[in-house]
Amino acid sequence: MELLSRSNIFTVVIVWFAITCPTCDCLTYFRLETAVLPCDAFLQVSSVAFPESITVRWEGPTADVIVTSNSSSHVWFALLPLEDYSLEVSGLEVAHGGIYRCIVEGTQSVNSEQSGTQPQVTNITAAVVDNETIATEGPLTDILVRNVSTVELVVKDPVPPGPPRPVLDSISTKTIRLAWSHSDGPVERYLVHYWANNANGGSPANGIVSGTAANMTTVTQLSPFTGYTFVVEALFVPGYNLSSPPSEIIETEAGTPLLPPSNFTAIVEGPRQIRLTWIAPPIESLQGVFQDYVVRYQEAKVNTPMNRYRATENMTYLLTDVNPFRDYAISVAVRNSASMAFNIGPYTAMEMVMTDEDVPGPPMDLRIFAATSTGIVIFWAAPKDENGILLTYTMYIQEDQQERVEVEHITSTVHAFSNRKPYTYYTIHVSASTSVGEGPNATVTGRTNVAGASKPENVMVINITNSSAVLIWEEPLVFYKSVDAYLIKYWDVDQVWNAKIATVYFGRRKALSNLNPGRRYQAYIIPITVSDVGLDVRGNRSETISFETLENGLLTGIDSCPNSTTVSTCNSEESVSWKTPTSLSSEEFLVSSHSSGDLFQLGTTNVFYSVKAEQSGNAEVCNFRITVQKADSCPVTPYLYIAIVIALVAILVITLLLGILKIRHGKRATQSVDDRPARDRGNQRQSLDDANDGDTNGQQAIAMTETYTTTVGDE
Repeated sequence: MELLSRSNIFTVVIVWFAITCPTCDCLTYFRLETAVLPCDAFLQVSSVAFPESITVRWEGPTADVIVTSNSSSHVWFALLPLEDYSLEVSGLEVAHGGIYRCIVEGTQSVNSEQSGTQPQVTNITAAVVDNETIATEGPLTDILVRNVSTVELVVKDPVPPGPPRPVLDSISTKTIRLAWSHSDGPVERYLVHYWANNANGGSPANGIVSGTAANMTTVTQLSPFTGYTFVVEALFVPGYNLSSPPSEIIETEAGTPLLPPSNFTAIVEGPRQIRLTWIAPPIESLQGVFQDYVVRYQEAKVNTPMNRYRATENMTYLLTDVNPFRDYAISVAVRNSASMAFNIGPYTAMEMVMTDEDVPGPPMDLRIFAATSTGIVIFWAAPKDENGILLTYTMYIQEDQQERVEVEHITSTVHAFSNRKPYTYYTIHVSASTSVGEGPNATVTGRTNVAGASKPENVMVINITNSSAVLIWEEPLVFYKSVDAYLIKYWDVDQVWNAKIATVYFGRRKALSNLNPGRRYQAYIIPITVSDVGLDVRGNRSETISFETLENGLLTGIDSCPNSTTVSTCNSEESVSWKTPTSLSSEEFLVSSHSSGDLFQLGTTNVFYSVKAEQSGNAEVCNFRITVQKADSCPVTPYLYIAIVIALVAILVITLLLGILKIRHGKRATQSVDDRPARDRGNQRQSLDDANDGDTNGQQAIAMTETYTTTVGDE
């Protein structure tokens, strides 16, 4: 060996670094992968041996030398000098598994005297060069260093990916998001194969999703309401792949139906019904489970048409929620089990129909537009539901508490009723008519306004002095609602232009003051009624009355004229008293129709006092009414009790007398029965029977007594 061809004598020492299998590395790779097995022995030897002396060889599981440092490549194996002589095994197969040994040898020169530490010598071989013993000044030793490291290589087939499953809430009408468990091998990418499950069983070549390194992907462009089967294929290296078991059938969500129903027709059946019919679309176009049909309709020719919907499971429907004489646009669609936003398919083309006429609704906004004392003006608007072409309006007017009804027909929406009674309620009904007939009516109740009252009654002037007088009167005989005030106009007959006006709101008496003495005056009274709208309505004025004020120092007139009085009594007449009025002048004498304390019959009696001044000629009358009315309830007087007792005693006495007469009559009838004709006997017996029947009745008893007396006289 050239390494040992030296002039010195060397001692060769072999140092063995032992590495046993229990301490070796264990590396696991998958089939067809490339494995790199490290050579730990090279690291040990290269640290002490001469680099040029190092040799490396790898032995396989069968102890065969695979590669050496002189021959560094093989079909599957290659030595990697740049990576510490690691062994590269490519295209792994399961048979490549086992224990691999990396054997490294090299030499190192060591001065034994200078070396304080020597490696452990495990074997010494003869180191004789030229059969001579080496002798030097200091012994020089060449050490052969040898090291072996082992690596256990495990090669296995990868586990295929798990069957795909849908991710929660990830299924739509056209997409499904899938996830699966990873293969434990070196997957480069995954492919997803799928096919639709139809009557023919489907085809795996139906679709492929491009590769993904993740264990999740979304499959798109699927068909709604269709079941699919999925398989995941794991690609490791070119030419090697593993497929998952097929998934369960996964169904996409229901989608929108594709086609509308066919042969859709709409037939009007009167003013409030439209019958609809159609044929179902093909079952394959449903894309879901059939639910029902949706009828969509709207009233046409309106400003803001609004769709309305009705549902039915049948292929015919009677639409009743429609109004008369209206245009409707109607269509129908099918609805399936898809989510609400997608479950209604396309609608059929619109069918346009018009419902028939019907009677109209009641007129709107019927009200009293104006009212006078003898008329009422009413106004209204056309019915909300005309239901056809309006031909006429019919009005019915009825006076309060009257059965008679007046009827009028017009075409306008305003009408005036005339010749009515003042301040009277009237009920008015208005209805509209089409060619079908008259509809329901609207009703309003109104009252005519007040009219002026008749003239005030019994206008008199009393208490005349030289500067004043008192004007009194009674209310008009005819007025409406009330008399709310009286307007009095009076004037000096020589100064007509200087007339004065006064108003009385309470009572029927007015004191006229600031009059001139010894002057003649005239006056009249007008009743005033306030209408419902607050206007003063004047009635008829009274007759003009004349009077003359006294000269200074003269008096005339009646003082303290009594007021009208009403009394109640249980009798047919009653005594009524009042304070007797007096004359203002001792020279004047009162003349009266009655006196205080007189008896007055039931009813109303006019009482008056009058006086006339001799000098002025003024006459004054005091006039008032006495009304006697029947009391509502009257107590029972003792006289009534006495009358009742007397009547009872009289009845008792008559009853006793009748008993005595019966006895006597019975005896006489027995004695003469044979001598009397049969007719008389019959009359007598009938008389006795009648008498017996009237024992308890006073009037019948008296009648029988008279009959009995007549019979006895005949005998």
